[in-house]
Amino acid sequence: QQLERFGDAQEFLLKKLEEPNAQAVLYVELGYNYTLQQLPEKALENYNRAISKIDENPNYGYIIGLRFQKYALLDYAIKAYTRGMELNPQMDLNFQLARIYGEQGDIEKMYQSYLTLLIDGGTSQAVVLKNIGDFISSDPNNPNNLTFKKVLLRNAQENPDLLWNQMLSWLFVQQNQFKSAFDQERAIYKRSESGSLQRLEGLGALALEAKDFESATKIFQFIGDNAHDGRTKLRAQLNLIDLALKDPNEKLLG
Repeated sequence: QQLERFGDAQEFLLKKLEEPNAQAVLYVELGYNYTLQQLPEKALENYNRAISKIDENPNYGYIIGLRFQKYALLDYAIKAYTRGMELNPQMDLNFQLARIYGEQGDIEKMYQSYLTLLIDGGTSQAVVLKNIGDFISSDPNNPNNLTFKKVLLRNAQENPDLLWNQMLSWLFVQQNQFKSAFDQERAIYKRSESGSLQRLEGLGALALEAKDFESATKIFQFIGDNAHDGRTKLRAQLNLIDLALKDPNEKLLG
């Protein structure tokens, strides 16, 4: 193909496809060879043959989708990955789908693919947030931020879970909306069986660092009121004293 010997490439691929147990991905290669010859109808015919092969073995969905992706045939890659998962629910290709949707600028579908991956246990929350973080800004009115919030709220309505509170809290922190993040973390604490205040302590530290003294004060007051061990309560009180010294309008705790 690099030497533009498309006829030789075509002959080689057709012979390979005649062999027993021929690799289904060769239909993608043959289709791409026709694309290079500007024969779109023959190209599409073979691309569709590749997709149909996934019905014979759902595991082909990954390798065929990957080959379509290699040639920037993203719509076909989506078809391959999606068909593979439809036929084999145990196969999770949402990470590949999310990357494609991101390339295509379909941000909402990208977000949902990452979240589905997270729900199904295909990856960690840290990995998902790292990838999503590239599309989030500190502006609450940024379209990508608003879309992410919409997707999270939709998932929360369909399947109530602390995960959505955690993700909303993360989003609010990125937007420096510590009061809203506190509302989410307080809900997480009240519904959590662990009784841990660690997440709230981390949020309080972030609010303090961002000089949102009002939110930081409320967070550390909540921690102090709910802490069951002396060390956590003491840390909260020390932070409140620090806040009171920063803001002369605040009263020191007795």
